[in-house]
Amino acid sequence: MRAGGRRRQFSGLDPVNARVVINLMKELASKGKSVLLSTHQMAQVETLCERIFMINKGRQVLYGHLDEIKAQYSDNSVIVQSDADYTRCEMIQTSQAHDGAMKVYLKGGFTPGDFLTWLVDSGARVEAFARAETPLEDIFIKVVEEHR
Repeated sequence: MRAGGRRRQFSGLDPVNARVVINLMKELASKGKSVLLSTHQMAQVETLCERIFMINKGRQVLYGHLDEIKAQYSDNSVIVQSDADYTRCEMIQTSQAHDGAMKVYLKGGFTPGDFLTWLVDSGARVEAFARAETPLEDIFIKVVEEHR
């Protein structure tokens, strides 16, 4: 199970009882028990689940560990806050402003680690650096469209 700062909602439950359910699920998981959660709320899945099984029209369309699926469907990009001059980096395909930072799309053959090494070697002050992940909702939509 994952802990996260996202808001967790359970239809029909007030916040106190929703927290009771979440804590029970975490307790069971910590004891090695499997917990089955059926929901259309992808943010809830990202917060609470380690493994997912997606169904569309009664058929399996995706199954596996959440981290592996997110890595498989995420583009080669990072979210970075730094004072670097991105125009001087040959690894960058394109970049765009993203919530007070920059989303940097890397060219094929380059990894986020390569880019971080470039940032450090260039003397840039790096305040934040994270691999950009595709939201599970976007992955679900893409997978469903692929199976049409």
